[in-house]
Amino acid sequence: MLAMMSAVPAAAQVPSPEDEPPPSLAERESDEASLELSPSRRYDRPEPVSFAWPDATPSVAVNMQYNMTSDAVQKPGFGLWLGVNYYPWVDVFNTFWSAGIKIENNPDVYGKPIDFVPTLRSGFAWLNGSPKRFKNQLLPNLQIYGLGGWRVSRDEDRDSRLRAGIGISSPRLSPATAFMLLYGVPLPNQLEFWVEAPPSDISQWDALIAVGIGL
Repeated sequence: MLAMMSAVPAAAQVPSPEDEPPPSLAERESDEASLELSPSRRYDRPEPVSFAWPDATPSVAVNMQYNMTSDAVQKPGFGLWLGVNYYPWVDVFNTFWSAGIKIENNPDVYGKPIDFVPTLRSGFAWLNGSPKRFKNQLLPNLQIYGLGGWRVSRDEDRDSRLRAGIGISSPRLSPATAFMLLYGVPLPNQLEFWVEAPPSDISQWDALIAVGIGL
């Protein structure tokens, strides 16, 4: 028996794991790289923290508006917009809907009334990166939209009016514009143009332009 065992070539004997040398550093790095590139590892990674889709993000802006057609209103008015934006697609190039209310006041109007303007906006949006991230929904690169609303006047001598117009905004620039405003440089990141008229006589229309800062 001992003679038969001694006759077995040494190369035929299976080495134990303890006898095998440890893998080199280059081999270990190669194995790790292959695991990183494998589909199972790539899709099993946890996604970055994000809000559930779709989301409604807040929209806030302040502006100054100028009546370009009325001789009775020479001074600019002021407006505060409060609303929400809604992006229906999971895409960087997106559409959006916006609903809110605008609070307006013009010191050149008799009695200085405060008007409320429920408004809907809709158009094109270009988001900055992953559309699932709240920050990118809150601060898109660009918004181009149409708007429609109803200016509700609380003054008996002023009629309520229908409003329609267009606008362009870059909410991503709003932090920079707010910072510049602190140093006395009014650099708006919103521009809107609209017309409004009483539904009883649309020939009495006015055209206004507004510049503002906001989201």
